Amino acid sequence: MRLKVLIPPFLIVMILILSIGFIKPDIEVLQAKKTDILVKKTMVANVDAVIADIGTLNSSLDAKQDFEKFVYRYLPSTQNQEQAIDAFNFFAMQSGVVITKMDLKQPLVQNMLSEEGNGETSDLSQKPALSVAKTFTFSGSVIGSYENIKAFFNRLVHMERFQKISFFSIATDTNTESLDTSHLVGEFETELGYLPPEPLATAINTPIFLNSQFDFSNVSKSLERVTGAMPVLEKGPTGRPNPFQ
Repeated sequence: MRLKVLIPPFLIVMILILSIGFIKPDIEVLQAKKTDILVKKTMVANVDAVIADIGTLNSSLDAKQDFEKFVYRYLPSTQNQEQAIDAFNFFAMQSGVVITKMDLKQPLVQNMLSEEGNGETSDLSQKPALSVAKTFTFSGSVIGSYENIKAFFNRLVHMERFQKISFFSIATDTNTESLDTSHLVGEFETELGYLPPEPLATAINTPIFLNSQFDFSNVSKSLERVTGAMPVLEKGPTGRPNPFQ
């Protein structure tokens, strides 16, 4: 009789134990799914925020189309060697010098062009920050008077292109015995930058897409450098204005 009394409670306990054993995995799965849903909701919120920022960035570019066009001229997506050749010819014509040599070549090792001719770093509103800028070497020589060659170099350093001038000089023509200082030789070598497009795996967590507007301060500074006059250097008493006279 006692055995019959104990059997029902025992069965109830066993049923509860077995039920809990089956229910527990379901609860764990449910919690995992809740966590997964929360993660996906966060991702959706991030995507929505990025989409909103991209829309705002597009509006920012539309409002600064002159800056946008300048950036693509200053740091083009291709080598655009024609731009350099045209500028070289135009500067020579403006300065009254005669071109005697011009050469374009690809460097053996490609490094990021992080400095410009004036030694400052420019990110151009973070455009170069997303990948590495490549360069090619542009060199040449001209013949003209000292003043005209100076004017040519002045225009060269203000060329509307991301560059680093590594060498320039003015000397007498070694190919002639004439001492005519109206026919001096000016030589230069500079690295010009370009930024090939690269696919972006995702816009999520990319710094530029976490902002609602572009920072055009560096673009403005670069634009001033290529279009404005060179700063006047303070100097003391000097000798002849033309050392070749």
